[in-house]
Amino acid sequence: MVVARVKNQTLLDALLDMELIDVREHVAGEYVAGQCVKAGIHVKAVNFDGMPLGDGNHNNHFNGLMPLRNTLRLVSGNLGAKAAKVLVDAVASDMLAASNLRLLRDCLILVSDKRLTANGYERHRHCSQARE
Repeated sequence: MVVARVKNQTLLDALLDMELIDVREHVAGEYVAGQCVKAGIHVKAVNFDGMPLGDGNHNNHFNGLMPLRNTLRLVSGNLGAKAAKVLVDAVASDMLAASNLRLLRDCLILVSDKRLTANGYERHRHCSQARE
């Protein structure tokens, strides 16, 4: 059997391939990765396109940081500040110490339970897959 390796595979993809995380945890990781992108966080770089500029009042300006902020508050409130850092490092920078794998999995399960299942993301995703 020939096995091909995808060159732009993320850490989460590799963990899923090695069966160190399950599909539910991978989906939660993709969700957080999407929040990072909307917040302007990219692998080892920051995108300032969504940031407000100038001296105007930006109290009502939505720049994409709030959803990620809320997720990280959820994680740090339940699992500690280190957990939030491990989550962002793994998702945005593809960095994870082997000793933090259990903590990352706990973060992903928490995000899945509190963010995806609560807002119907999982149910909607499964319904759309069933239609295919």
